[in-house]
Amino acid sequence: RIVHLHMDEVGCISQWRAIVAGGLAGIMVTETRLIAQNCRQPAYLSVVHTLSEICRAEGLKALYRGFSLTVLGALPFSVGCCIVHMNVDKVWRESPLRFTPLQNFLNGCLAAGVAQTLSYPFETVKRKMQ
Repeated sequence: RIVHLHMDEVGCISQWRAIVAGGLAGIMVTETRLIAQNCRQPAYLSVVHTLSEICRAEGLKALYRGFSLTVLGALPFSVGCCIVHMNVDKVWRESPLRFTPLQNFLNGCLAAGVAQTLSYPFETVKRKMQ
């Protein structure tokens, strides 16, 4: 729904909006650092303070540490979801056009569960890198 708000009538996102969206990827590192810090002696006071401290101490590239693993992790998730969904459709032995909402729901749940299992190691490594 958010993506539709930023699309033009042809369905494309402008370059500037894509650049801003990519720039916000550094917020994930900030969130991870704020969550993982010691609550008795916090190193970071706010989101802005965290961003400035990371940039000052580690450089701008530190905000995107682990981002390549996010992109890499999306591949096994998408492929796993697609393959499982196509094969589970065959189990019902009827045309996918005639599936009930419950059958579609079960197919999606199973496909997403398998796909998440395939991509979870990438998420774990990404969190360790941040």
